[in-house]
Amino acid sequence: MKYLRVAIPAPVFTTFVYSSTKPVSKGARVRVPFGKTRRTGYVTAVLDRLTETGGDAYGKIKEVEEVIDEEPLLTDGLCRLADEMIFHYISAPGEVYSAMLPPRLTYPKIKRKRKKETKPSSETGFLMNSAQEDAFQRIIRADEEGAFPSKFLLHGVNASGKTEIYLRLSSYLAEKNRQTLILLPEIAITVQMIDMFIKRFGSSSVGVWHSRISNGKKMENIRKIKNGDLKVLIGSRSAVFAPFKSLGGIVVDEEHDHSYKEGNSPFYDARWVSEKRGEIENAVVVYSSATPTLETMYRSKRKEINYLKIPQKVFKSDETKVRIVDMNHSVKFKGAIFSTRLLRSIEQALSVNKQIIIYINRRGYAPAVICRECGENIKCSDCSSSLVYHRNSGKLSCHLCGSSFKNPGKCIYCKGEVFAYRGAGTERVKKALEKLFPDANICRMDSDSVRKKDDARRVFEKFRNHKYDILVGTALVTKGWDFPEVELVGVLQAESALTMPDFRAAEKTFSSLKQVTGRSGRFGRHGEVFIQTLTPGHYAIRYMAERDYESFYEKELEIRKECFYPPYCKLVKIVGEGRTENNLESRMRLCAQYIKKKLPFTEFLGPSKAHRGRLRGKYRWQMLLKYREGKDVEVKEMLRKMRADERFAKYLKIDADPVEML
Repeated sequence: MKYLRVAIPAPVFTTFVYSSTKPVSKGARVRVPFGKTRRTGYVTAVLDRLTETGGDAYGKIKEVEEVIDEEPLLTDGLCRLADEMIFHYISAPGEVYSAMLPPRLTYPKIKRKRKKETKPSSETGFLMNSAQEDAFQRIIRADEEGAFPSKFLLHGVNASGKTEIYLRLSSYLAEKNRQTLILLPEIAITVQMIDMFIKRFGSSSVGVWHSRISNGKKMENIRKIKNGDLKVLIGSRSAVFAPFKSLGGIVVDEEHDHSYKEGNSPFYDARWVSEKRGEIENAVVVYSSATPTLETMYRSKRKEINYLKIPQKVFKSDETKVRIVDMNHSVKFKGAIFSTRLLRSIEQALSVNKQIIIYINRRGYAPAVICRECGENIKCSDCSSSLVYHRNSGKLSCHLCGSSFKNPGKCIYCKGEVFAYRGAGTERVKKALEKLFPDANICRMDSDSVRKKDDARRVFEKFRNHKYDILVGTALVTKGWDFPEVELVGVLQAESALTMPDFRAAEKTFSSLKQVTGRSGRFGRHGEVFIQTLTPGHYAIRYMAERDYESFYEKELEIRKECFYPPYCKLVKIVGEGRTENNLESRMRLCAQYIKKKLPFTEFLGPSKAHRGRLRGKYRWQMLLKYREGKDVEVKEMLRKMRADERFAKYLKIDADPVEML
């Protein structure tokens, strides 16, 4: 007879004790009775006997009904990582364990057909320049010397050959029978990275991990990872929890991207988790970006992270010309979507058979539908957001809750029958370009057009093979793609993110513009970028056009220090949700009083109605808690108690180190 501590996937801040006559190990999943239901739980400890503190307090101990994993899928290192996350993210044990290993992940019953294997190439890759070679040597020197924890910031301009360093690092580790994890911010861009690694290592040594691969494929990858058969795993955020046999290196590509932050409890950030996992497993961690986050750059300046810089492109070329177009005074065309300067450049690029990317960070046809008779904006009945008109489907969609509605024949407020479609999204931009350039082949890349697993690959391959002349897209087109024939990039509504109530708005704008600019002028070609904006003088846009990251960094750091925002403080976002706004407001004010009494050294913003004041039928209020380093234990222990308190537990969400401020 053994006794097990089991974490149940629920917002419960304790583990539960069960008995088992069957052999079971720490890190395995078990099926247990829980109240009147049956739940899948995670074994966090195996005990020979109950301790004195546990003895009689447990009462009648129930027995495990089923041991799901005969061999535990969570390693000792992952269990240690879970403990770190439970504290840092103020989370229930079961929430963290279920994020690591979903309870519904099942063993495949049918054998998968073996695909034709791609053999590794005999090519060793590109010759690296001196900056690349120096960066690579510093990374492996730290590994050889066992200087753990080894953390690096690889700050390389777009097209500077950062991927070749990942490939060389993976080869170096593979020779030592150690594995590499390559994290990417978006599922869509795994396509290109996978192809490069398969070419170098062969398909049998490279695995893929993201939310769209099947349970069977995930379990197959888990088996290969645990056996050490996979040399490299490429994946999105959740791949950071893969049960490696011998993890030697973690690369966080496009480190600036906020997609690494999970939007639901336990609200983990794969960047922070990568660093902790590297410490636990003695693995090298490399953060990589052309536009590092301010927090990461700040840590490198303080020597907390080793700084590596690659200042030039692999293929020498003239600097991409960046032109800011002031849309307040520019001659416009097609309802102010395009300036005449941009249209002339598109026409010229097409005439010499060059490709073009048009970036606008809005999907759909029109982001607002207005009744012409009463002037009301048609909004989602469950959220506080405008409905977006999608012309292809003929529906109005809420981009917060995902609800879709038929385009109403009459206004819900005044019964008027005439609507105006305001603003522009990717659909409208594509339609306008098709009318202006009828001979051009135009495609779209956004979350509406790449819903299925292989959609992104199809768009990428067709555009790369010049089946399309113009690619219109949202942030997806900014993320690391290599398109050799692209010489022109047009950015529409560059200031859109600057209007958001978010202290990182300028940083997000600078980063997205820098990334999309980097899609032009690769492989030694000429490049030109037009940035259309109503705020041409804003420092984020101005410094980006001047390619002056350092000045932007210093300016933004000065503002953050004055306003006491990260990296000068620690931040926790507390969100309350409820069906009745008045009741929610009073509860949030009670919560704020409670925190101020317990943590008088903290600073507060709020409580106030959230920018997204209603979501999926619930009202939302929020507050931000700021405090200085050194108070982490005190703050998080108090918030943990508060989250477990019945007065607050049912309506509060607590997000440590938040990225989303809305």
